Order: sequence, then C-alpha cells, then structure tokens
Amino acid sequence: MDLARRFSGRTNLLFSDMVMPGLTGHQTAVAVKALRPDIRQLFASGYCEELHAKEGKPEQRAPFIVKPHSLDALLLAVREALFGK
Repeated sequence: MDLARRFSGRTNLLFSDMVMPGLTGHQTAVAVKALRPDIRQLFASGYCEELHAKEGKPEQRAPFIVKPHSLDALLLAVREALFGK
C-alpha cells in the first residue's frame, strides 16, 4: 500500500498472495484499485482456490494461480491478467 501511494509511475499489475498478515489479497486489491483504478490484478495462494472464489462474482474475479507454480504457469497467468484470455 505504501508503494502504491508513493510511486508516481504507471503500475500495470498487482500480484498478491491471498493470505497475508494484516490485509488479505482481496482487501489489498480493493485499496490499491481505489488509488489506481486501471490496475490489473493477479492473485496467488498455496491454499485452495476456494478463497478466491468467495471474492465477488465470477466475471469480476481477477486471474488466480495456485502455488507452487512453474515459471511457464506464472507467465501465462500474468499474460491473462494483463491482456485477457
């Protein structure tokens, strides 16, 4: 959040874990999106995808990747987050 407030350049993607101390990934994304409405999002978790499924309507959910993941899977997820399927 501090970086989102201080950085004046363009930020294309927020890549966040779903489970973190303090705010959840979804809460972080809502707060960052308030500062940068055009930012795209990608979530990750080592826990089940059900955490992500609880957040909003399916068509509104950002892409999600399960940890651990390969570099290829991460690159595909980033591409989907930035450009769609």
